[in-house]
Amino acid sequence: MRVFPIWQYNARDLIDFSFESGWEHGNKAHDRMVYYGFNPGAIVYFSVDYDATDPEIDSNIIPYFRGVQAALASRGHAYRAGVYGCRNVCSRVSEQTYTVSSFVSGMSWGFSGNLGFPLPYNWSFNQIQEVRYSADSGKEIDLDRDVHRTKIDPGIGPDKVGGHTPSKLEDTLAKVDQVHDMAAKFGGGTSDVALINKRVLEFLRHPKYTRLYRGWRVLLGAPDEDWLAAATSEFHWPLITFTDPIYNETVSMDHLAATANAVMLMGWGDEKNANRGDFGGWGGDLSTFYADWMNNERSYASGYAFCMDRLAHRGVESSFGFSDMIEDVDGYLLGRAIRAGRPFKTVLREYVTGQAITTRFRDFYQLRFNSSSDSVEKSARAMFFDSSDSVLHKLQVAAVEMQIRDKALLPKVLPSEKLSPFFEGFAKIVSQLAESA
Repeated sequence: MRVFPIWQYNARDLIDFSFESGWEHGNKAHDRMVYYGFNPGAIVYFSVDYDATDPEIDSNIIPYFRGVQAALASRGHAYRAGVYGCRNVCSRVSEQTYTVSSFVSGMSWGFSGNLGFPLPYNWSFNQIQEVRYSADSGKEIDLDRDVHRTKIDPGIGPDKVGGHTPSKLEDTLAKVDQVHDMAAKFGGGTSDVALINKRVLEFLRHPKYTRLYRGWRVLLGAPDEDWLAAATSEFHWPLITFTDPIYNETVSMDHLAATANAVMLMGWGDEKNANRGDFGGWGGDLSTFYADWMNNERSYASGYAFCMDRLAHRGVESSFGFSDMIEDVDGYLLGRAIRAGRPFKTVLREYVTGQAITTRFRDFYQLRFNSSSDSVEKSARAMFFDSSDSVLHKLQVAAVEMQIRDKALLPKVLPSEKLSPFFEGFAKIVSQLAESA
């Protein structure tokens, strides 16, 4: 037998939903999940058991789920939030508050939120029929017949209760601790935090982001080959990945570490410029995304439309997907912190288990671009065209040329009226993500 935890406190009228009630319910749900022995990582569905309209979703339902997410984050992200409701509620809540899974009240066929709306992309359960059974006692019991899609939420069986199964995130943190300890002892030992961080990040980004042909040695300099040889001999790990505690996306540690390493060593640009630290994260990904647009230009004449459809959207395959944006943003924020002299292992643990991760996009927008879409556009344009750092400019051009098909246009020959909407689209996505935090 497998079960799904679901939380409902009234949830039948608009007045039941607010940020404050979401905060209260998120905390209570956490306590009950612990009480019943559900292991960390379990999904608990929060119910919207009435036909909420779009204006009501905006005014009350979205704030409610933001309260839920804030509460769960304040308790260490032990459990993940799902949403129960009609199709429209599930879709909008998932898109705007990043609930990881949807339980669709499909039997409520008269709900306006089920009429003409597709199933949410992250649906795991869909109620389709109510069936009446006669129990041995002679009493009749009404049961729901559900369709279950196991990809996101397989349900909770005996293996997920009554104990503690380390999550991939916890496993990742333990591995980073091990690498840090070895980095501190390597070569006779050192207490130099900057050197230890450099070693840790070089190992975590190796081998994909230490190779010469990808430009990383040009961007950041050659890594310590003796250190890499010793560490790879000690730790026989495949690519380290973990599940993001907020968005349920798979995060690749090598990409995150490469971005953090670039920011730690090179810093970042100002409100209208970009530098090598930026190229190690969002700047490099935006360059390959431009090539992606040009390769699909027959279907997307507008760079703005291409960004709106393909840039950092959950469930959409892209050269600059949502997980890439997470890795760029987290790498930037972590890189800033360790550039100030703190150990990477400490900063990483505090970040992914604390509340800062819930506002990552807003913090990135504010710290890197001063919360200005105009700054995003100017910095992106500088990344493509500023040749004051000739090495960086060559790397940026190479990043585009490596991905673009032969007859597609490079940025330098694209008319301004054609290229500008592409930068505007990037700025719009960055600001939208910030507003969602």
